[in-house]
Amino acid sequence: MKLNKFLTMALALGALTLATGCTESDAAHDRGKTPSIDHVMKCDADGKTIDRAYLGDKVAFIGSNLGDVQEVWFNDQKALLNPAYITSNSVVVEIPSGISENVTDEVTLVTSKGHKATFPFQVLVPVPLVRAADCEWAAPGMEMTITGDYFVNDDEHPLEIRFEGGDIVVPKENIKSLTRTEVKFVVPEGASEGYITLTSRYGLGCSQFVYQDTRALLFDFDGTHGRALAVGNGWRPGDTIIKDNDPRVPSLNGKYLLLDQFHANRDDNNEDLCSINHWGDDANLRPSDLFPTDDWVNWAVKFELFVPEDTPWTICALNFIFTPESVRDDNAYIWDDTFPRGIYAPYAGLKDGFTTGGRWITVKMPLSECKYTRYMKTCPTAFDKDYFGGLTLMTLGGPDPDMNDQQITVALDNVRFVPLTETIPEKYIVKEEE
Repeated sequence: MKLNKFLTMALALGALTLATGCTESDAAHDRGKTPSIDHVMKCDADGKTIDRAYLGDKVAFIGSNLGDVQEVWFNDQKALLNPAYITSNSVVVEIPSGISENVTDEVTLVTSKGHKATFPFQVLVPVPLVRAADCEWAAPGMEMTITGDYFVNDDEHPLEIRFEGGDIVVPKENIKSLTRTEVKFVVPEGASEGYITLTSRYGLGCSQFVYQDTRALLFDFDGTHGRALAVGNGWRPGDTIIKDNDPRVPSLNGKYLLLDQFHANRDDNNEDLCSINHWGDDANLRPSDLFPTDDWVNWAVKFELFVPEDTPWTICALNFIFTPESVRDDNAYIWDDTFPRGIYAPYAGLKDGFTTGGRWITVKMPLSECKYTRYMKTCPTAFDKDYFGGLTLMTLGGPDPDMNDQQITVALDNVRFVPLTETIPEKYIVKEEE
């Protein structure tokens, strides 16, 4: 039981002497008495006496006459109580996740008879948690949506959104909507590659991604960002299917790869229309040149995706086929179900197929997902670090055996490698208060 965990920990610290749960006699014994709080302890291995804690933290109130406590209020937020966590001498409770509007910096315990105990206690709200953007490569003038938590905005301390690249603050008029977990805004002119920070009255939070990230960019299909490639190196380098002006797909930032074909079934594939080969070597950029492949399980591939609304994606998954440098000048691996690959099939299970809603979106696929056959079955061959000599992208196979006669139009841009967990610069890391 969780209670036993807390009680055992407290006993080990020598700070609490608690029963193994709330009994009827505790409540009966304390009914009608005024509760009192001596101190508050943190429910973790340290078990320190504290006077503040964050939303969602578990804390123990230590005192007397607590067995009949029915309500615990942190400022104006009522906590959820478990009777098993209440004894005459303690109340263990999780601080509610709601953010108070009326901040008193007090906790109030209330018994069934209305007797109260108040105690000074500060509830800390975390700095903004900036998890993801719907499109990390949204250009200035385009709309971007950032999701996370603790996006607190008030008149005294308006939420500030800043692009560290260019040191540009998003003007107030650019913000279209704002909730605790989501902010939608127009990317300002001058924004460039870098982290995005959000600052509320509770502090500054840094994005867990890099805006317009070029650090490990393999394809930008323009050849304009560092070492990123405009075309592949292989039998089908993509030169005939790299576009920038198709009327169905708006440009995100220059050219993009357009995989566009009518498929009779999931095995029908015109490689000229629906694939790009890149076989790397000393003269041609390899995926292994871009990130530490010894640690590949802690990395992912990211890309921007556009699927037009009038041609929903319903058949033929996107195959990420990473190839050893020794595999080249041959396309047999594409059809080989002993050759592992990553499969991206967002349409799976959707009755009407998948589109991106008329906009570009960012997709992240962990490299640990490179474990399938073209039909999304587990591949008998294990993927490893030696597969990062090249990359073939194509639409083929997938979990859709009953679909036939479908148009597939899928656009990709900015194929890159990113760590699964972004290393936030030290200056943005919030140190826990003592």
